[in-house]
Amino acid sequence: MKQTIKIHLLEYNTGQIEGLPANPRFIKDDKYEKLKMSLQEDPEMLELRELLVVPLDKIFVVIAGNMRLRAASELGIKELPCKVIAAGTDPATLRAISIKDNISYGNHDWDMLANEWEVEELEHWGLDIPDLGADEEEAPNTEKILSKKLIIECGDLNELEKLYGELQDRGFVCSLK
Repeated sequence: MKQTIKIHLLEYNTGQIEGLPANPRFIKDDKYEKLKMSLQEDPEMLELRELLVVPLDKIFVVIAGNMRLRAASELGIKELPCKVIAAGTDPATLRAISIKDNISYGNHDWDMLANEWEVEELEHWGLDIPDLGADEEEAPNTEKILSKKLIIECGDLNELEKLYGELQDRGFVCSLK
């Protein structure tokens, strides 16, 4: 059930529900600042991606959305949209929800991002862009990462597969077309 809940009634998951360990996620400074900025720039995202909470006594324990709660609290937001999971839900189910909510099942198509999206926007929104082919002394410019392509034509399929494997081993994002 969807419900707007006053922020002072929301509690971080610190392991207070028996059978559900404390929230294992954390967020580093730069990403945390981008999360806060995201909430300020697009507050409607909170309505689209509510916190998942479970009632416990007179409060609600946040099962998914602990970092959003922290950011919203620092920004002075007074209430948040939540989806309330039924009290007494099996801890095994809560454990699964807690972890599954933060798993990214998909992968980015770096070619598509390079050709159809603006690097500045992607970075602004917090997308981690890999340092493909960077040597340890000098990381490449992010814009260069997303704007460079290498097209290889090869008449020998075995040789092409060998080269493809070598490039992947070196950390390059490859696709066969």
